Amino acid sequence: MDGAPQTGSFLQRLVGDAVSPVSEAAGRLARAAVLGLLAGLAFAAALAVLTFAGYAWLAPQIGRAWAITALGGAWLLVAIVFAMMAASATKRRIAVPPPAPVAVADTPEVEAARRAAANFGSTVDGFVDPVAGVLSSLGLKTETVALLSAAQVVKSLKPIHLVGAAMALGVILGGNIGKRR
Repeated sequence: MDGAPQTGSFLQRLVGDAVSPVSEAAGRLARAAVLGLLAGLAFAAALAVLTFAGYAWLAPQIGRAWAITALGGAWLLVAIVFAMMAASATKRRIAVPPPAPVAVADTPEVEAARRAAANFGSTVDGFVDPVAGVLSSLGLKTETVALLSAAQVVKSLKPIHLVGAAMALGVILGGNIGKRR
């Protein structure tokens, strides 16, 4: 009975150590998004002030109507240039034909790979069930539910999605581990 609190605190530390780099990265991302939004708002305010200053300078020289027309035309020109840049960025330059399908011979290795892909869900269950049993025996209901939910998500993914998630997690954790040294 004395081992259960120690195991619980060990698991809490383990989960805390795993979650803290992800939460730190999310915090940095949120901070960058807020700063980017503030920079955009400051840029819009600067454009408004510069437009007003241009009007104040042009109005006495060429008249109010012509000053407004000139500034409106300048902004219209800027908008057209940006629209053309956006349109050219989305166009495909070269039409590449799709690759020809590759015929795969039915070798024993290919059949084994197909069977393994078909049994992926049972493989996940085989790994998750004992861990979930240990967590529930320790009274960690929230962690058990989180593990079973994650297992359902993993079973719904294809292997390429798992490889991508593992690579992204490796980059995030690798960067955070490198910073601690």
